[in-house]
Amino acid sequence: MRLSPILHAAAGLVLLAAPLAAQDPALVEALAPILMAEDRRLLDLSAMSRAIGHPDALVRRTAVVAVGRIGDKRGAPLIVEALGDRDQAVVADAFFALGLLADSNNAAAIIARIRQPDSLDAAAAAEASAALARSGGSAAIAMLGEIIGGRGSVTAARRDLLLPIALLESWKLGAQAPVAAMLPFLNDQNDDLRWRATYTVARLKAPTAGNQLLRAARDKMPLVREAAVKAFTRAYADSAGLPAATVLGELRRALQDASPGVKISALQALGSWRDSAEVANVLRLLTDADFNVRVQATTALGELRGEAAMAALDGLFEKQGAVLGHDAASPSRRWPAATRRASPSAPPSGRPRRMCASGSRHTRVGAPSAAPATPSSRRGCRTPTRACRPSALSAWRTARPRTDTTVIAAARERLRSPAPRSACHRGRRPRTECARRGSRPAARGVADGCHRCGARCAAGGARDYGGVGAARPRGAAAIG
Repeated sequence: MRLSPILHAAAGLVLLAAPLAAQDPALVEALAPILMAEDRRLLDLSAMSRAIGHPDALVRRTAVVAVGRIGDKRGAPLIVEALGDRDQAVVADAFFALGLLADSNNAAAIIARIRQPDSLDAAAAAEASAALARSGGSAAIAMLGEIIGGRGSVTAARRDLLLPIALLESWKLGAQAPVAAMLPFLNDQNDDLRWRATYTVARLKAPTAGNQLLRAARDKMPLVREAAVKAFTRAYADSAGLPAATVLGELRRALQDASPGVKISALQALGSWRDSAEVANVLRLLTDADFNVRVQATTALGELRGEAAMAALDGLFEKQGAVLGHDAASPSRRWPAATRRASPSAPPSGRPRRMCASGSRHTRVGAPSAAPATPSSRRGCRTPTRACRPSALSAWRTARPRTDTTVIAAARERLRSPAPRSACHRGRRPRTECARRGSRPAARGVADGCHRCGARCAAGGARDYGGVGAARPRGAAAIG
């Protein structure tokens, strides 16, 4: 008989409440100083030594992880002592803590524990491999080579537990990673191992793996294709001796992949080629069903540059449709009309309105002039209908010359666009309320501000807009 979802939830709450009720004051008293020391990043060797020898496994686990997070290498002997704990969960946490210390001097202790004939569960073995990769050093590199290459004194059963994380984490070794031992796994029948090896080799951009990565770009598994395609930058093609036409052909093929992740990886790699001839292959992705693909396509256009990319981004600003996911039927969500009419030779006249600080975080208009920002498909796009419009503006700025006034005009109109919320200071006092109270704005020309924040909003200065006399919202990046 199957229980209803309500009964399942009630049973779960009972199980969660049982250990909480069982905690006595002595246990709480043992845990409190450990957590306090971890928060303060202060290592008390005597206190931690007592905690790691505590009869309760929860206290021992908490102490081991705390020593690792504190980061004081003097605590390494305490963690090494916990590698022999009778509880496998404590052993796994001890491996994790040694990885946090990232000290090659601890590799010998990790290797000795791996080679012991006693039991080691899957979680502990995974943390052991990760700790070796994070620790580095000649001993760790040699051990990972043995695990991946299938040689040495490690038993086959234990190697099977160590291998997946060893493949996935070996990129942390950089140029010393055992790439030669990983290459056979790029053709392995096990999908999981093949993906892990492809990810690491592609992230390392190993020149010897060029041809195998080209084959991996057509793998049946989307994760393998995504990892392989991301490596096909122009610099990697040169270092691996791959023909440019072959690599670009694979990238064009990946742009038509059914997986959004593969298309995003292809767009990221394609941007590094700075080839305006590829703009036509990117344009159709501006209307892709996946929002992250659309954002990455605008970024790629900015990186490809050239007249074709500039024209494409100009056209993007002229549209009222859902290119970046905004609702064309809603007047408040349309691109401003003056932005669509902006010309390189004549920016729109009139003083741009300034906005209060609460709206600036929703309408960030560009990147600092010293280092243009690349919009991310996973960051700063909480509301795709509005917050990611600056992604296109940033890419547009990248494609256009620094002195082009069209970008300045578009940015001005973004400031004129209504803020997502009409209240200043995170909704505490709307502008209309200021008017009802008869308060006078703190600075002249602050059309959308209030008496409390007007002066701060005006502090940006004209220099941030290339000297066109416009002030910016506080916290917004310069675009001039």
